[in-house]
Amino acid sequence: LQTMAEEERSLFPAIRQLEQQDDSVDRDFGAIARQIRPVIFKHKDIGEAVKLVRKASGNFKRPENACPEFDQMYGLLRRVESDVRRHVHKEEFILFPRAIELAKRFK
Repeated sequence: LQTMAEEERSLFPAIRQLEQQDDSVDRDFGAIARQIRPVIFKHKDIGEAVKLVRKASGNFKRPENACPEFDQMYGLLRRVESDVRRHVHKEEFILFPRAIELAKRFK
């Protein structure tokens, strides 16, 4: 959540500025790259945490004699995992490359 808050506060506004057609907007390639790099490292940490949760849960397999709430909890964990993967994919393979390309044009 902290990473997402940081992205919303600084990185995303900087990317929006890159997309503006106003020539007075500062489009600093280095600044964008410096903001993206730590987010990618945090994505790796988050990915590892998701893998650990999956492993610790036995691949989200309900233990024998477990209460029905296990199914609900594992369902929620699957959704979190899916949301995290989607979020990371959109940023690392769509948004960030596009922002870097835009920033390079104004280098």
